[in-house]
Amino acid sequence: MKLDDFPIEILWKLLAECPRELRSVNRRFYHLHNELYKEHVMQSVEANDERFWIEVGPRISSYVKSLDFLRKDSRLIVNGAQEYISDSWYIIYNALSYPLKCWNNPALCERDSLDYQKPIYSGKCVVPVTCRDGIIRTKTGTHISLNAWFYIESSFAATKIPGLVTEVRQSQYGSYKKRSTQGNVADFVKERGVYCFHLGTLPDIYLGDQELTNGSFLCPFELRLVEVGMAPPMYFENSGITFLGYDFNSYGCSDAWIMFRIDPEFVSSIFNPYESYLASCLAQYTGAFPFSNVECPSHEDSEGTIKPYYDPKKRATRKFTYRYPRIRQDWEKEQRAADWRAPHLIT
Repeated sequence: MKLDDFPIEILWKLLAECPRELRSVNRRFYHLHNELYKEHVMQSVEANDERFWIEVGPRISSYVKSLDFLRKDSRLIVNGAQEYISDSWYIIYNALSYPLKCWNNPALCERDSLDYQKPIYSGKCVVPVTCRDGIIRTKTGTHISLNAWFYIESSFAATKIPGLVTEVRQSQYGSYKKRSTQGNVADFVKERGVYCFHLGTLPDIYLGDQELTNGSFLCPFELRLVEVGMAPPMYFENSGITFLGYDFNSYGCSDAWIMFRIDPEFVSSIFNPYESYLASCLAQYTGAFPFSNVECPSHEDSEGTIKPYYDPKKRATRKFTYRYPRIRQDWEKEQRAADWRAPHLIT
């Protein structure tokens, strides 16, 4: 008896047990895999709300379209009524299950600002969570890592990094929680490059009493990068450092890592603009923070011609630096860590 000859109920159960392995077996399993994740999406994050699809749907479509250079052939296996939605439920589920990257759009950066109170960066994202019997959990069941990306011109410029503090809050009326690198991080920056610094994890997530019901929720976060210290802020006058954005990937490293470095030629491969547009749109949808047109441009303004943001055929390497000297470099393990360029998939 062939696998395809099994009753559909059995195929569904098999797929639920090992979706990654079976989705590539044949077209039928790929279709079933897509339908499985459609059900997952519809069961979470208010995806059955018409307002959600009116406000967020176009951004989801643009994000999925921006990944065509990686997965167009597989997407076309599924002929859906709504292109970039009906054919891509697996990608959509992952986008709605983990915080998306926050890109510091260089077009919006004013390096000549004289406003010392102005944050270096201010952006929003959401953390999808579930609540069961008053217990709040992320979709992965773990704390969410927080990493900051910088281009650093020299080891001297790196001495300014500890003074750049990330402030995080969950509502416009809440107090900021602070995250930063360790004080001696500049000692590990030996050359020009692009560096990803591990800042720890996002603060604990809370829900209002009215929201403590069983279900799935989008918890908004605001992130600001500010410069602190006794002297006047120097970031906007220091071209030796450029803040690139935040990501929330643990990179599969259980060891305490401080940072990793990539070559400057890969700087454009870190952030997919359409991922960050979707992150802002999801935060705007929650209504927790006021938004300007600059922070969340219209779908039509940002659509344009979507181009690949990196070359998947070009191998990119990195080198981790760890907190404790006893942790030895494990090149094989580091190469297995999640690719910073690719979409973050939790399943």
